[in-house]
Amino acid sequence: MSNLKLVAFVEAIRASNLLSAVEANTLSRASEQPNADAEALARDLVRRGLLTAYQVRQFWKGRGKDLLLNQYIVLDKLGEGGMGEVFRAKHIRMGRDVALKIIRKERLSNPEAVKRFRREIRAAAALSHENVVLAYDADQSGEVNFFAMEYVDGEPLSRKLAKQPQPPKEAAALLAIIAQAMQYAHDNNILHRDIKPKNLA
Repeated sequence: MSNLKLVAFVEAIRASNLLSAVEANTLSRASEQPNADAEALARDLVRRGLLTAYQVRQFWKGRGKDLLLNQYIVLDKLGEGGMGEVFRAKHIRMGRDVALKIIRKERLSNPEAVKRFRREIRAAAALSHENVVLAYDADQSGEVNFFAMEYVDGEPLSRKLAKQPQPPKEAAALLAIIAQAMQYAHDNNILHRDIKPKNLA
């Protein structure tokens, strides 16, 4: 990486305010050393927990501004679908991790897709059940439409099943939990159209 790109990388991180003033100054001094290694600096930021690997990659690509959505800092990408992408993010003031669903920018020109996204937000907000993720917030930052949901720390059911199929007794218990959640949603006039192991944890 050229010195010019290294300087731009460091300045983008400084401008983001994701680091404390002390850490930002330390990074600047390190980048000014004659043998400064951009990849080593990036690895050190991740190793010390100052930035996530995903955040570093976004800064490399010049997309550091996309990491801040109003009161949320994007930490990592969790998955994606036809409608949008899902990220792990942190509420700045509350310090709480959330799952942030963002509608794809190319879908914003489709009024029906936007209506569907807004219906999904309202449907999620109407539910409160121990086996259904809670909806916390919905907002817009520039052109970015998103909503924040409860973040469940764990691997999706699809990954667990890929590692090891569940014995009948455990599988039946899982199906009972899923059925209870679906019954609750149905009782609240909501039909989930995308039940699959990838969306269950």
